[in-house]
Amino acid sequence: MTGITVCPKSSPRVVSSIGTRQVGTKTAAGRGETVSAEICMSATGTFMPPMLIFPRARENPDYLENKPPGAWAVFDKSGWMQCHIFTKWFKKFIEFSRASATNPVLLVLDGHASHVKNLEVIDLARENNVHILCLPPHCSHKIQPLDVGFMKPLSTYYTEALRAFQRAKGTVAMKNIFGIFGSAFLKAARLETAVNSFKKCGIEPCNPGVFTESDFVSNSRSGLNSKKN
Repeated sequence: MTGITVCPKSSPRVVSSIGTRQVGTKTAAGRGETVSAEICMSATGTFMPPMLIFPRARENPDYLENKPPGAWAVFDKSGWMQCHIFTKWFKKFIEFSRASATNPVLLVLDGHASHVKNLEVIDLARENNVHILCLPPHCSHKIQPLDVGFMKPLSTYYTEALRAFQRAKGTVAMKNIFGIFGSAFLKAARLETAVNSFKKCGIEPCNPGVFTESDFVSNSRSGLNSKKN
């Protein structure tokens, strides 16, 4: 899961004449509002259509404008993942992965409360032969394939698409987010990106030796510091 906003963190590059003291650019409305995106990819290079969580209490069909094929959205005033929302997503995952008694599926997740404190999801997983593996905290940058290889290009493409929209049409509204995010997602969701991300994490193919001793230095040092305190 990742957060997207109408105001990206990176600053746009603006071309102007030498000596110009004030250079203007277009900004987006809705500063500070974040839309959550639930993304899932497999070690074979397939991507599940994304789900967006809009920070709105009521559903608005206008927010689904220009969404990628199969993508969908839920509306919750928090704008963040909740247990009932993850349960809806998990049911879609079972359909997408075709998990069954004869087709076991491994789902790698972080330790978010909506994942690990969700009895309905645990029951659904048992019924459909989905094996859930929750990653330990503070290590997603090393062993979470999405964080390792996908989120950075997605963020880059999203910023580019957002700036292009601003130049062409002006202010970005919340209802424009799905279309902008969708174009970035379709560019970033490449087979080789998914395959290489799982490989780099040592998940598929399984490679316990993918990490060296230096990868664990920061954790061991933090542990020593905590003992001293």
